Amino acid sequence: MIKINWPGDMKLSRDLQSKEILNIITKNKDLDARSYIINKGEEWFFDNPQEVEIIKSNLEQLNLSYSEDLIIKIKKNIILHYFEKLIAFCWSPKTFHTWLREVIEGNNEIDMLEKSMKSGKGTLIAISHFGGVELISPWLSTYKYPLNVVLRFTTKDLSEASFKRACELTESGYFGPLNFIEIGKPGKLSAL
Repeated sequence: MIKINWPGDMKLSRDLQSKEILNIITKNKDLDARSYIINKGEEWFFDNPQEVEIIKSNLEQLNLSYSEDLIIKIKKNIILHYFEKLIAFCWSPKTFHTWLREVIEGNNEIDMLEKSMKSGKGTLIAISHFGGVELISPWLSTYKYPLNVVLRFTTKDLSEASFKRACELTESGYFGPLNFIEIGKPGKLSAL
């Protein structure tokens, strides 16, 4: 049996979602937040070389050869995965709304939701944790659908900041009501 380990057991996630970093990207709208987070993530990997060894070990267990270039790309994509959770904090509600509408395609899905809403039925959408899952709820909210999102935050800081940001997005008029149903406490596993 192959046992794959995740670098940092989510410590990178906790570090990138700290109150300090959330404040920096929220309050400095001129900041290139993506580059800032990549730099912070690279610093984290530099300070935690054992985590790079976990990446290499996982590749070896899968009988995959690797180069230092591949390791650099994997680290960057792990960092970018965590950046996805922070995108909503980086721009004004209007800019975030415009960006979501430009980068996410889903006309067929919106048509299906419209039919469901017009029929008076609610819709349950289940999303696996794969890809840009953090962007789907705000994207749907740009169509003014009232959403109740069931999730679990990694950190208390991100939880508090996200609840506040959801209110700001709704109050802006660019997004529909976005409510969170948070299961478990940050850092604890939960299931419905």
